[in-house]
Amino acid sequence: MFINLKHNLFIYMLISLLFFIMNSNNILIQWLLMEFSTIISISLINIKSSNKIPSLIYFMISVISGVFLFLMIIMYFSSINSMKNYEFNFLIQMMFFLKIGIFPFHYWMIFSYEMMNWSQIFLMSTLIKFIPIYMLIIMSYINYWSIIYLLMSNLIISMYTNKFYSLKKMLGCSTIFNSMYFILLLSMNKLLFLIFIIIYTINYYLLINFLKKNFLNNNNFMFINKFQYYSFLILMFNYSMYPIFLTFIIKWTFIFSMINNNFFNWMMLIILISSMIMIWNYFIMLKNSFMKINFYKNNILNIKNNNFHYSFMSTMLLMMNMFIFLIMNFFM
Repeated sequence: MFINLKHNLFIYMLISLLFFIMNSNNILIQWLLMEFSTIISISLINIKSSNKIPSLIYFMISVISGVFLFLMIIMYFSSINSMKNYEFNFLIQMMFFLKIGIFPFHYWMIFSYEMMNWSQIFLMSTLIKFIPIYMLIIMSYINYWSIIYLLMSNLIISMYTNKFYSLKKMLGCSTIFNSMYFILLLSMNKLLFLIFIIIYTINYYLLINFLKKNFLNNNNFMFINKFQYYSFLILMFNYSMYPIFLTFIIKWTFIFSMINNNFFNWMMLIILISSMIMIWNYFIMLKNSFMKINFYKNNILNIKNNNFHYSFMSTMLLMMNMFIFLIMNFFM
């Protein structure tokens, strides 16, 4: 997807900054590295993009959250102990929720996704988001009310997604929805978080690359053939963390981690309900796309179509997911 030298250089810098932040113990240095990653992220969004509005929106949001976080860091290092309480922790989390796009600060992200190309959406949903999420856990602590807030946010976003017919806006809501898994996983198990972001990034890359290669923007599936649609079906099931797929193991392990950390049963019930609603939104989108495909005009044996290798790769991905799922299910 990224063949531009500047693109690749900035991506390597973002990955390096994430590891630097994870290995630093100074909050001020971590904040400086996070803001430096924001500058790199804005540069990545602007490269080869004629529409500068998404980068401008992200810049404004980053400036607002960055300035407030800097003031809070100064207060944290001061002798004013009254600032180190629940309200102080809540304000820090709100600034990070603004930067990540968590409800009720989700409008700017969904609006920006509609104007972005697929490469920018991939970056906004993966590399650009991981550093603020890690800093959120470093600078604040996830308490009982934070968990309730994240659970209610996911439940609202899962129901809010149903109003969109745009594939880009749906992926924007899905990115906000998955942020809860990243935050809670990182607060419980750092190793599991690293495994999750690797698996999530690979699967998201395959999905975005498929959409980019086939010029799919707003559920426009008129010009793909049957085999390509089945490949898209596999990629969406994998992305939605559906059972028998490798990504579902992360959700499964996440629930077990919640049980081990003595989370309440009603919390897990909300997670399951919001997850079911989100998967149902994916199914509606797949059903609508299925109704638009003209299988007679887009025959699988069409010689002009050169995406057979990608469809074959998706089929192999399905088999690999099922194989790893069965192996891990046997040993766990």
